[in-house]
Amino acid sequence: SYFCSQIQVMASKRKFKKQLNKVIFDVVEECFVVQIHEPEMGETTKKLVTEVVLFRNEMKQKINSTIGRKDFKTVRTAAQKSINGFVERVNAL
Repeated sequence: SYFCSQIQVMASKRKFKKQLNKVIFDVVEECFVVQIHEPEMGETTKKLVTEVVLFRNEMKQKINSTIGRKDFKTVRTAAQKSINGFVERVNAL
């Protein structure tokens, strides 16, 4: 997979959110590229973009509400799994 050089383990919520944003924006950008080159995939890519944006908003809220390292690690692991799924779906387009 092109983008997902895995979200790296980080101690800082700020850095994690920055990296999360970068990967999410890469996925959205790739969806737009697919829409331009394959207009018939428009509906599929729109759904994926909507899903990715909702996921990003949900993850940022969860990251902000984490209390300890254990909570943060749980959120980070869940984010990595979901992002890998999004990347696989984009690559399949």
